[in-house]
Amino acid sequence: MIELTKDEKELFAKIKERYQQIMKMIESEPPDENYETRLLDECGEWAYKLYTKISERGIILECPKKLIISRGGKMNSRYFFQHIHTIERLLEFIEL
Repeated sequence: MIELTKDEKELFAKIKERYQQIMKMIESEPPDENYETRLLDECGEWAYKLYTKISERGIILECPKKLIISRGGKMNSRYFFQHIHTIERLLEFIEL
């Protein structure tokens, strides 16, 4: 488990709560794709901020090469984190 600062813990909690909300929406019938996309964009922005903060401390997110390639090949971009699988990976990485 990665030791987070107070600010990082707050971001992590927001991301995790929003991730769980998005997952419930994905599993619901029928999903509200417009609302889901807005939530995912917001969550992705928070995930990018958290990734930036921890990477500045020298902590490098480990991510499968296939996932990196599918998201454009650059982990240090906002676009990379605007996907449920990259958000999920960041959460798992920090919790392990």
